[in-house]
Amino acid sequence: MRGLLGDPESGKNQSCRTTRSSRRRFAAQLDSGIRTNGRSDALKQEVYAWTCWIVVGEPYWRHEPEREYLEAIGVTRNDFGTHHQNAEAGRECGLEAVYTLVSSQDDWDRYEGLQWYAAETWASDHRDDPDVETVLKQVRESKTAYLRWGRKTMGWAIYVFKKGGYGTVPVG
Repeated sequence: MRGLLGDPESGKNQSCRTTRSSRRRFAAQLDSGIRTNGRSDALKQEVYAWTCWIVVGEPYWRHEPEREYLEAIGVTRNDFGTHHQNAEAGRECGLEAVYTLVSSQDDWDRYEGLQWYAAETWASDHRDDPDVETVLKQVRESKTAYLRWGRKTMGWAIYVFKKGGYGTVPVG
């Protein structure tokens, strides 16, 4: 499981405890943009301050992914949740989702296209590099998967959560 939620199908998550080192690790993982269990666990961690903000960028499934797409990108269905599941993920640990910023398909196209362009430019400038063939193969396979399935299947959003204040007071 690499997404915010833990396992979206079972609803299982881990306890809401943290340490200073795990908060630093969380921040480092956010900076690196790597999908890891550490980052997803960190969202569910209890933060010591009464009021705090947590901002997370996370993929989500727009539609149920096809098996071929999952195989092509090397993930499972449970690695990510839906947009709704991502927005609700913090509530279980006393965090309130106060804002989401959802990338448009144009944003995705720009992000993906710039990666393709950068790889082709790098390969052109480094023809003698022994990794050129491997890098171009990976980027071109990723491009095929994106164009065939990814653009319509996966989304990306930034989720802003708040702990403390009125946002976490139970209503009703």
